[in-house]
Amino acid sequence: MNYIVFDMEWNQPYSKESAIQSPIYLTGEIIQIGAIKLNEKAQAIDCINLLVAPTFYRKLHHRIRKMTGLDPKMLKDQKKFKEAIAEFREWCGADCLMLSWGYDDLQILRDNLLMHDLEEDWLPPCLNLQGIFNHQIAHENRQFSLEHAMEMLDIVPTLQAHNAFNDAIYTARVAKCLDLREGIRNYPELNGILWYSMHGVKETFPNFRSRERALADHRLKKLSCPICGKTLKVRHFTEIDEKNQAAELQTRHGLLSVRLKIMQTQKKAYYIKRTVRFV
Repeated sequence: MNYIVFDMEWNQPYSKESAIQSPIYLTGEIIQIGAIKLNEKAQAIDCINLLVAPTFYRKLHHRIRKMTGLDPKMLKDQKKFKEAIAEFREWCGADCLMLSWGYDDLQILRDNLLMHDLEEDWLPPCLNLQGIFNHQIAHENRQFSLEHAMEMLDIVPTLQAHNAFNDAIYTARVAKCLDLREGIRNYPELNGILWYSMHGVKETFPNFRSRERALADHRLKKLSCPICGKTLKVRHFTEIDEKNQAAELQTRHGLLSVRLKIMQTQKKAYYIKRTVRFV
């Protein structure tokens, strides 16, 4: 099995009014696909760099132009997305696993496939390397930029950033520093920890007559682990200020932060927002 380390650059609409709204809200149209193919030993064996002529957002956003170094003349005579993605699909091969830095690239790819009425069932499984990096290298539950990861691994940047091919090269170098087999084996847990450290689990407990009754609700102290579903119980919340309280729970997956925010409706009823995330 091979690993496909990929990165993408995409153009964006100039405004919400000019954005494609149907069948989805298209946040970005792919204009470059870069990828490095690694063997099972994480050795680079092939690469691909495709520029893509835009179909929907033909005017290159000035921010994207500045960030990527791409300009309209470079994209004008390139393949359209359907041709480019067909070439990328053939290049990937059948027995592979896709690796990216972050969640955005895969979602943008799926959105673009949908916009061009193309199936996505051919896509191999795709893993976000950030969770594996956090567990094996950083030992922190937060989203590190690729640049920060490179710095921690003493990978010196010599290529222009925000170029899909260059960023794929750097991501592949980071991947080579990881134990991919171990990371893939534990990926569901590691990815879950990263996801819930970024987004958390949010719940609302409404309709209390007083602040005291709201905070006395026994449900606030009872929760399920976002990873394994084990029932957890908070012993005590510490008051941060009049509207906020917090607690921490140690789980086998890491430290959970539980925060309560006490709020009031226009009709003076109290409700509480609880957020649970890994820290």
